[in-house]
Parts: sequence; C-alpha cells; structure tokens
Amino acid sequence: VFLGTLAVTMISYKSNDLARTLSECIELLAPRSANNSDARENILHLARYSKENGILALEKINNSLSGDLFLRRTISLIIEGTNAESIEKILTREMHEISQSRRTSVEVLRRLAEVAPSMGLIGTLIGLIQLLGNLNSPAEIGPAMAIALLTTFYGAVLAYMVFAPLAAKLEINITEESAINKTYRDGAIAITKQEHLHILEMYLDTSSSRY
Repeated sequence: VFLGTLAVTMISYKSNDLARTLSECIELLAPRSANNSDARENILHLARYSKENGILALEKINNSLSGDLFLRRTISLIIEGTNAESIEKILTREMHEISQSRRTSVEVLRRLAEVAPSMGLIGTLIGLIQLLGNLNSPAEIGPAMAIALLTTFYGAVLAYMVFAPLAAKLEINITEESAINKTYRDGAIAITKQEHLHILEMYLDTSSSRY
C-alpha cells in the first residue's frame, strides 16, 4: 500500500517537489518557534535600533541572525538603501514564491491522502482473488481474508491519520508564515521611510489583529 501510494505520487510530481515535501514534513514535527507577535516585536526592535544607531547599524543584527531567512533578506534590503516601493515589490514577490512552494507540498500530501485508500482497495481485491482461488483449501482462506481487510485498513490509516493531518497542519503554517512575512515587509517599508515608531506600532497592532 505504501509503496504503491508513493509510486503513483512520484509519477504525478517532480522529484524536487517530493524532496521539498519530505523536508517540510520533518519540519512540521518540530514546534514552531516564531509567531506574528514575535515578528511584531522583532520589527519594532529593528526600527528603534535604526533610529538610535542609523540604518547601517542593522548589519550587526543581520549578521547575528541565523534562522529566519526572510527577515535576513528584509534587513539586507534596508541596509542596501533600497527604496520603499522596491522593497514592497521584491518582498511581495518573494512572499508569493514561498507560499506557492509550500502549497505545492500541500498538494503532494493531498495526493498521497487521495491515493492511499485506492491502493488499499487494490490490496483488498488481491486478497479476494486469493480467497476465491483457494476455496477448496480452508486453511488458506483466513490469510487471504486478512490481506483483504488489512490493506484497506492500512490505506485508511495512511490517508486519514498521516497524510491529511500533515496537509492541514502545513496549510495552517503557510497562513502563519505569510502573516509573519507581511509584518516584516511592512516594517521594512516603515523603517525605510523613517516613520515614527508610534505610527508603526499602531499599524502593526491593526495588521496583526486581522490574523
């Protein structure tokens, strides 16, 4: 059941999509360390730091960051002196690309959840064929019936207890990540425009309440 499900999905998608999906499934098992509130605090800290020490001083903070690649990219654009309009276009495009990549992984998981029960049904048919072919041998009817029932069970377990929950959790993470990245993008625009911290804080509070 598992190998059949995997084979059908490998035919349906590119190998790099499957590798990315596997990587993201592994990441799903670890608790998320960041949320939109943390992103808000991070961007306000960057705004205060740039006000006190100048925009170029943000390079020290950027060098100390290791986890959040989007935040590092955001700070790099600010340091390079990119104007607000260009920052908005660049980061919006990158946000879209990240989201699309994640959604492809969701599609792969949904495909796995769709195929697994069908593979279980195929296993059931094989078991029934073996059963009907051994009606004259009562001792072999039991194992054949076990195969017929177990493959359906395995397919259902893989679909509804593994692949579908992973797809649902990844969709939730996509929404959360998009909100975090939007906070970083809007904060970068405000820092570039040298907007007042109070205005930025009010805007981030309003924006975060929508998610």
